[in-house]
Amino acid sequence: MSELIIDKITTRDGSMIGAVVVSDLDELLLLNTNKEINTTAIVKDIDRGGVFVYDATQSGVNNDGTIFNGWVRQYDGAVNVKWFGAKGDGIENDVVAIQAAIDTLHTDIYIPCGVYNIEGANDVNSDGISLRSNLNLFGEGESTILRQMGDTMFCVSINQGSSGTVTEADNIRDITVKGLSFTMELTSFREFQHSLNINAATNVLVESCTWVGWRGDAVYIGSSNTSVERHNKNITVRNCYFDGVNKVNRNAVTVIDGYNISITNNYFTRCSRSDMPGAVDIEPNVNTYHIVGNIEVSNNTFSDIGGDTGVICFAIPGIDYAVQPKNFKIINNTIENFGVNRGIYYRYNNTFVGGTPITSNSPSNNLVVSGNTISNGRFPFVIATAKGVSIKDNSFEICTHSAFLKLENEDNLIDVSLTGNSFYKCGTTEDDVAYNRGLYVGNVENFKLTDNSFIDCGRASGGNGVGIDFTGASASSGVILSRNTFSSPLGLMSLAVRKDGGHTFTPSTNVNTDNLLLDGTTSMFEPISSAVWVPTVSGSTLAGVFSYTEHSGEYTRDGEHKVIFANIAWTSSTATGQLYVDLPEDTNTTVGFTNIDITVSGFTLTVGDKVVGLINNSANRIQLYVENAGTLSPLYASSSGALYLNATYV
Repeated sequence: MSELIIDKITTRDGSMIGAVVVSDLDELLLLNTNKEINTTAIVKDIDRGGVFVYDATQSGVNNDGTIFNGWVRQYDGAVNVKWFGAKGDGIENDVVAIQAAIDTLHTDIYIPCGVYNIEGANDVNSDGISLRSNLNLFGEGESTILRQMGDTMFCVSINQGSSGTVTEADNIRDITVKGLSFTMELTSFREFQHSLNINAATNVLVESCTWVGWRGDAVYIGSSNTSVERHNKNITVRNCYFDGVNKVNRNAVTVIDGYNISITNNYFTRCSRSDMPGAVDIEPNVNTYHIVGNIEVSNNTFSDIGGDTGVICFAIPGIDYAVQPKNFKIINNTIENFGVNRGIYYRYNNTFVGGTPITSNSPSNNLVVSGNTISNGRFPFVIATAKGVSIKDNSFEICTHSAFLKLENEDNLIDVSLTGNSFYKCGTTEDDVAYNRGLYVGNVENFKLTDNSFIDCGRASGGNGVGIDFTGASASSGVILSRNTFSSPLGLMSLAVRKDGGHTFTPSTNVNTDNLLLDGTTSMFEPISSAVWVPTVSGSTLAGVFSYTEHSGEYTRDGEHKVIFANIAWTSSTATGQLYVDLPEDTNTTVGFTNIDITVSGFTLTVGDKVVGLINNSANRIQLYVENAGTLSPLYASSSGALYLNATYV
């Protein structure tokens, strides 16, 4: 061993001492530390070298990276995994070295450029690398590659297996994973072999990472890997790139259990085998302890996605969870070229596995679908069995099949708002006329459709397309159809709204106002109910008894608007005071009185007199007056007379 003696070196505290320069760590450990000049050493090894100072109090410590039998590495900033022997050469297994760096408990762990093979067990865990609390693990982006080898179940884990507890306060927490690229040998599909495996974790940020090829999930946010209760909170995946390469994997991101989850500003492509859900799958298992809530999928791009359930999928079993699944946002995403899958899928499947059916008294799921563009796929969306759904300002374009507000006949939806959306050339399939629609609607209660446009929905062969189809074996109520536009410049769509013979409307609860039907489109919507009405006439002082010669009426209800007709004549009456006519239904107007024109005979009137009726909203009746030169005076009951009225009120 040769030594190069340096007379003076400046240390952190500003002192000037001598140092010895050695070629590698083996030479460092052979130094005679009794000599003052040898208390500082410089190791020239390009990967593991650095400046070391001898500390006799740590002579028995060797972590193989920052302390070697008393020789303590001098450094600022992050710990480099290469100090611990990681090669990054794509040949050696680097799992033990990387784990050793993480186990120093230093906050910042740096993985330089290179290809790091992650294979099999390490000294601490059963498979791959395990993360701990208070950790910032980062690399150089696409040039720092973690390659998951062979049958290694997990590349990087937080609490793999059954680690962790049921108590969120015990979670591993405060972790950032940034600037790493993950890949895997793509020999075959393996559903539960994941790249980044997260369980019982809190405050985790996954940022600016890349995945190119995986077998199970790229990112798995689970409740353990052994089906025991664990919970996750405050997990963010953002600015990442997911390329499944061959669509022979499960999902890009799976959430089994998570509260406050954000998946945002990512790019997804070529993922999910044909019998798997899709790119992002929110799917708790059938365990009442699972928590899924406050989940946002936003500002992502999805292109060329496989799967068979939904590119963005919320498949929630219909059991009675201890914590109600709610508060889901799917906003400002672009979904394109998604083959046979559905763009967005949401189903809170209550009635099929023993859960409590959704009713008007159920809590809201609060699902928001807003600002998305979905094009060139099969179904734009399928939303079934939910309460509290807002679908707003989305664009659904050139999809072979219909958008669905149902899946099975048993599905039901309550409190749904569809506002400001565009359906352009949806339902263009030639293969199945049943899907030749823009929007399919099943069982729905309180359904508001306003300011939407339906353009040329239907088959390319044309002529029988439908904008909105209320399907058979189902029923709807409280449907408000307002300010929508239906047009078919290409002649593909003939019906704006269709009612299947097996669908039951509740016309008395429906509203149809200010919709624009262009290009010859027609509508089968039924907002109107009619009934015979026998009007009651009375006096304000004494109601009286009337001998009628004509006593008929009817009313029609169009949503909140009521149109009434009455034809009344009598030959004798004992009524006294102002003349009243009761309404067939209560008025909802907030205005005290509403004018009604009335034609009368048998009353003493002077020149300029005009009989009018004012609706009294507090008494739900029409009160008759004589108007002359802007002055109103009561029209008093007469022993004989007749009146005819025609009015609209709310």
